[in-house]
Amino acid sequence: MTPAAKAATAAAVLSAALALPAALAPRESPRLRRVEAAIEAGGDDPRLAALVDALSPGERARLRGLWRELPRERLAQRGALVYALGRRPDAPQDWDLLEDAAAQAPCLSLSDCARPSRGADDAADAVTLAYPALVAVRQAARALRREPRGPFAARARALLARAARSPVPALKRQARRPPGAP
Repeated sequence: MTPAAKAATAAAVLSAALALPAALAPRESPRLRRVEAAIEAGGDDPRLAALVDALSPGERARLRGLWRELPRERLAQRGALVYALGRRPDAPQDWDLLEDAAAQAPCLSLSDCARPSRGADDAADAVTLAYPALVAVRQAARALRREPRGPFAARARALLARAARSPVPALKRQARRPPGAP
């Protein structure tokens, strides 16, 4: 099999595994395919940050599209997307994604965000069920620490203020952490 055929096959498999619509399926960018593979693995690739930092604005837009398409129950993948795109939120669209993630209600169970857990196989702790929102709050706090007077500081402060009023205890705690706290 030629390298081009292998790449096409890998892209098709990844798209099917992520249930990506054709418009978001990875095509031309090996860099974007590596990022999507790292996200599919739940963000457990130490190269994820560097890979995302090297993406073009169009590739970042495709990742934001992936956020909208992934089922809410894919908590690790959605959290990895929020982490990756929120590391350096330098576009209004990055902040839109962080705000969307932080505003979402936590999942009620791992198998169906809309229904409470039905047993031990479906049970998860509150942090896991709110993972994408927690990541968004943490990324907003980091962005505010880096640039307290930056162009998006007001959005970061507003996101943190909303999270501090959240009914989700873990989200409220994360939003109220002092600057610089892990």
